[in-house]
Amino acid sequence: MKKLTVSVMVAATAALLSACGGSQEQQALEIVGSYSDDWGTTHTITESSWTQHSEGMDDSVFEIAAYDNDADFLVAQGAAGNPFNPGKWSRFDWTESAGALYFCQIVFDAETQEAATANTGADRSDLEAGCNGFGWSKLNPQ
Repeated sequence: MKKLTVSVMVAATAALLSACGGSQEQQALEIVGSYSDDWGTTHTITESSWTQHSEGMDDSVFEIAAYDNDADFLVAQGAAGNPFNPGKWSRFDWTESAGALYFCQIVFDAETQEAATANTGADRSDLEAGCNGFGWSKLNPQ
C-alpha cells in the first residue's frame, strides 16, 4: 500500500509541476549566432545579449530580458555604456525571407520593458520600409 501511495504522490507532483511550468524549459533563442549586416556592423547574439560592433565606435550591448520565438521578437535593455540610448529598452523583431534573416530594431528608446514589448509596429510584409519607414537589416551569418 505504501508503494501505491508514493507512486500516486510522485505522479501528482509531476502533474502539478507540469501544469505550473516547473518541468518545462523555455525554448532556446532561435537566432543565436554571429552575423554581419550590409553596413559592416557585426552582431553577436547569445541567449542573454545582443552586441553590435562597428569599426571606430563603442559597442552597443543589449541585455535580453525576454524573447518569443513564435512571435519572432526579443526585448532588451541597453547597457549604461552604450553610445546611443544607454539604459533604454529596445524591441528587436526578426523575420525570414527567401532563406535570409532580417531584423528591425522597432523600438530603441523605451523607458520600460513593458513599453518596448507593447510596440508591434514592424511590418514583416514590407522589408523595404516596414521598420519605422526604413528597410529591415539583413543579417548575414559569419
